[in-house]
Amino acid sequence: MLEQFKTLTAVILLACMAAPGCSSFSKQSRREAAYRKYVRKARHDHDKRLAKATKAANRPLRKPVFVGEPTQTITTTDSSGSEN
Repeated sequence: MLEQFKTLTAVILLACMAAPGCSSFSKQSRREAAYRKYVRKARHDHDKRLAKATKAANRPLRKPVFVGEPTQTITTTDSSGSEN
């Protein structure tokens, strides 16, 4: 029973070590994985900013600009003629 347990544990351990991404023991592979994660995150952030800027550039104006003659100001004068 104990021999079966040891054999099974050894097989599982070897399978986990052989599987990619299961575990990395070398310093260089951990560094490369961290760099890949950094690049993926930076690319995602860049794409989000680009999409947001494109959306803002293509957005129609909220208030249309009136292109007509300017309005004239109306001035009122006191025409009661009462002078003191």
